[in-house]
Amino acid sequence: MSEKLILPSIKTILPVPGIRPGLGNYLKSRLTHKIFSALLAGLLMAGCATSVQVLPLAQTEKISCLYPFNPANIPALLIFYKDGMRYVTQANDTCRNAFADELKKNVLSSLLITGGCTQITLDDIEDARSNPEKLNQRLHYY
Repeated sequence: MSEKLILPSIKTILPVPGIRPGLGNYLKSRLTHKIFSALLAGLLMAGCATSVQVLPLAQTEKISCLYPFNPANIPALLIFYKDGMRYVTQANDTCRNAFADELKKNVLSSLLITGGCTQITLDDIEDARSNPEKLNQRLHYY
């Protein structure tokens, strides 16, 4: 009796280009996806939290302002843009001016908002302060 020794060809050993073989890579990609999703959700949830700021009025007086989001959180500004503009329009003068000033400072220093978008955002902040009806015609936030 002669037995033939059958060896696998090189094509069956090496993976096909473009296809990720094995369960390990699948689990790694799922884990990476879950970690990225958790980080993104955490970033957005941090932006959803209202920010309480205490502003000094005089040496003995202070006022608490409840901002709709932290003005330093640019992704929150992009997501909750109308809420921010509504706050700049409708809050009391001390709080809205402080919030608008912080927004302006952070928009100017942001890498996420560039070029013409920076100028439009700054114009919207000024319109929310001085001419809310003009801003409402563009954003329809009432």
